[in-house]
This record gives sequence, structure tokens and C-alpha cells, in this order.
Amino acid sequence: MLMLMSECLFLCIFFCCSIPHSRLIARDVRALAELGVTHVLNAAVGVDPVRYVDTSELFYLARNFRCKFMGIPAMDIQSFQLAPYFHETSEFIADALKNREGKVLVHCLQGLSRSATLVLAFLIIKKGMYLKEAVEMVRGKRKIFPNNGFLLQLVDLEVRIQRLNNMNFEPYNLR
Repeated sequence: MLMLMSECLFLCIFFCCSIPHSRLIARDVRALAELGVTHVLNAAVGVDPVRYVDTSELFYLARNFRCKFMGIPAMDIQSFQLAPYFHETSEFIADALKNREGKVLVHCLQGLSRSATLVLAFLIIKKGMYLKEAVEMVRGKRKIFPNNGFLLQLVDLEVRIQRLNNMNFEPYNLR
């Protein structure tokens, strides 16, 4: 099952959610076409079916499904550095949402950690939200469980952005 976020800001962002094998949804081009998905962001691109989802732009083209594709070879482990992809993936999502008809499937293997982290980064970078606010908004719609390493990277992102904006910002006390 795919869930469409109801807030205006989420109007066209889809998540694979509440299902144990979201990779199956990402590979179902008929369902994606019926939903009007125009962009696919795979946060778990790779060929090992235990850790990754094997899709690519060529995967979709071979099945006559036209979409813009971005793949991130992220592993869902605390030590994986997902932060280097935050700005690039946020631009990808923002690009899709510039068009009124744009719809983005942001997915990973189960739709709980990697994909959720990238959407939270988008909300912080492009929508100017605080991490706590973004997490509460997304969790109000679906279950997400970014791993602790990803959460620390999101905290760092928020702190850096707030400092750049010269806002009176108190970083989280992580102790």
C-alpha cells in the first residue's frame, strides 16, 4: 500500500509504508503508472535483494514506464553516511514538485528508515522545518524509524542550516 500525504506540502510525495516488502511496490510499474508517479527515488539501490532494491532508470524504461529516477546505494546501518545525499535528493524531490502533476515515490527496502530520512532532510532543507516538527508531521501520517545514525545526521543538518540562517537556535542536547 502506498500512502499519499494529505498536507499541501506532501500533496505529491508518496511513501512505501506499512508493508513488509516495499521493494515489490517500487517494481510494480502498473501501480506506479495508475498512481501517476513521475519520479522515483530509490534510497536502497543495489542488486543484493536482502539489503537493496534492484531498480534503475533502465529497469523502468525496459518496462515502458517513463519516470525520472535517482538511486542512492544506502545501507540501513548506523555508520552509513547518508548526509552527503541530503541536498541532491532534496533537489530531486523539489524538482518533481515544481510541476503540479509531479508525484514522487520515495522508497527503500521497507520504507521505514532510509527513505524516511531523505524525506525528513527534504523538509528541513526545502521547507525550513525543524527536525522535531518534520518527524512529528511524518509520524502523524505513518510509521517511520530512521536509525540512530541517520537521526544524528539529520540533527547535524538542522544545526548547520539554522546557523547559516543566523537564527537564534539552541542545538539539541543529545546526552
